[in-house]
Amino acid sequence: MVKWFLFKYMGITTRPVPPFTPNKRKIDLLSLYILVAVDGGYRDVTIENLWPAIAKDLGFEYEDRDYMRVTYAMYLDILEYYYKFKTV
Repeated sequence: MVKWFLFKYMGITTRPVPPFTPNKRKIDLLSLYILVAVDGGYRDVTIENLWPAIAKDLGFEYEDRDYMRVTYAMYLDILEYYYKFKTV
C-alpha cells in the first residue's frame, strides 16, 4: 500500500520501498508503524523523545533514532495524513 501511495498516487518515485538505513539494513514499515501507533503516534513519540526506543525495538541502534523518525515522516506520516484528510 505504501508503495502504491507514493509511486502512483503521489508520483514520488525517488524513495525506495522498502526503505534502507545508510548501512543497507531494511526497515520494516509495518513494524515501525505499529510501534509508533502503540506509543501514541508520530507527534507523541517525537514530543516524548521515544525514537531511540523505537529504533532499539526494531533491532537497530539508539543512534538510528533520527533515521527512524525521518523514515516514518517520509513514508508513513504522509500516508496517514492523507488518509485522515480524505476521510474528513
